[in-house]
Amino acid sequence: MGIERTGGGVRADFSRSGGGTCKDNFRFKLVERDGRFYFTNVSIEGTAGCRGHAETLVSFLEGRALDEIPLDRLEKIQCEKPSSCPHEVAGMIREIRELVD
Repeated sequence: MGIERTGGGVRADFSRSGGGTCKDNFRFKLVERDGRFYFTNVSIEGTAGCRGHAETLVSFLEGRALDEIPLDRLEKIQCEKPSSCPHEVAGMIREIRELVD
């Protein structure tokens, strides 16, 4: 995972091949406003798997504050693969919260 502080925010680029999900590229930017970080430019890409599930996650994250994402709910979502896209996103958000706190 690449996490980089930029002027006014944080950019996260998470690419994982064979990470246990169909989607292998998770990208987003966090913009800081009033002391909180908000998701923008969210994309989840990959050649396999359900497009609708990835679009749901993108819609869920876009515009929301980093501290209001319910990680416990995302981590509970299972998939037929070894991991699920929501579980992977929850892990990324945990790492980012540690970085920005």
